[in-house]
Amino acid sequence: MTEPWTPRDNGFVWFLNFLLAFVFPIIPWELFFFLPWILYFLAKRAVNNPTGKLFGKLSHVILVVNLYFGVYGGIAHPLGLIQAFSTLGGGEGICVVHPPPGEDGAVGPPFKLYYGFKQHPWCTWLALHVILVSLTGWYFLYLIAKDRKSAKAHGYKILLSDPPLTTFYARCALGFFGVGFGQATPYLGAFADGWAGSQLVSTGGYSKRMFSPGLTECLAAWSFCSSGVFFGLMYLMSKNDTKIVSAA
Repeated sequence: MTEPWTPRDNGFVWFLNFLLAFVFPIIPWELFFFLPWILYFLAKRAVNNPTGKLFGKLSHVILVVNLYFGVYGGIAHPLGLIQAFSTLGGGEGICVVHPPPGEDGAVGPPFKLYYGFKQHPWCTWLALHVILVSLTGWYFLYLIAKDRKSAKAHGYKILLSDPPLTTFYARCALGFFGVGFGQATPYLGAFADGWAGSQLVSTGGYSKRMFSPGLTECLAAWSFCSSGVFFGLMYLMSKNDTKIVSAA
């Protein structure tokens, strides 16, 4: 275990680890559990009572969906791609920032770097997590660029003009399932390695915060996954019924 500001010979990779060591502990994992359902509520309200106010139109809610997955997945997560591929190649990789938790939860406190973990299932799946969420985010960055062209054709800068509910459902289904499954994969790797149940109530492996147990991070991930399935079903049901959200 070392202080993150202690330079090492691996230069740019050390700098990325330095950044990630401070980013992950401040991410609000607890709030992620509620995000899909808040967006669903906002979409329902926008359809039933559209206004010109903030989040008063479905296009506003879709823009929030695009920006969340585009920035969080497509810009933030690629910072860990070098470490992810290093892990898959058998090196220290991403586990320098997030070592596999032990039976009593996270190894050590937040804002530290950890060396000596290689080819652990948690590390391998954490690398796959980074890659999967990055791919999801890049697709949303593409959608943002695509939407901008459509918006400009209708006199807007970035908002879609009267998008259908199917657009909202399709994007939420893809985004929440992709990111949710990606967030859950390291825990799946830990379970496969004989994880003890006590770890779920101990310090989480992502944040290393005492008030954010592994259960918090797992529930947030499965809230994303289940909502992705939910939105996918809503998309299939609403293809010919743009008002289905009103009846839900």
